[in-house]
Amino acid sequence: MFWDDCGIPVRLRNISAEGAMIAGHANLKPGKEVVLALRSAGAIFATVRWCRQGAVGLKFDNRFDVAKLLRQAGGSAAADSGRSTPGIVKPQYLRSETEADSPWAARWERLRPEDL
Repeated sequence: MFWDDCGIPVRLRNISAEGAMIAGHANLKPGKEVVLALRSAGAIFATVRWCRQGAVGLKFDNRFDVAKLLRQAGGSAAADSGRSTPGIVKPQYLRSETEADSPWAARWERLRPEDL
């Protein structure tokens, strides 16, 4: 992430088309304009919305195509197959999502209309 004449490495914690949360040792005030560099997925101009305890919330100036991150990481086929892709880490709490008793398991396919 870059601002003014400074730049620091940060870890992308989550991202959407409108913004992101990053982790790093930046103490930036809300309203600060920054550039988030995402390797071959491109650079995104953003404004700091909040900053606390090493986490920074960003609002993008323009919508970001999140699919660019999948293309950068090796394509959506690897992500769709459940394999770990370079640069994308599955959160620990989702690692048990395929187990039937997991609270994170996808259960939509098991619902019947009367269950709704």
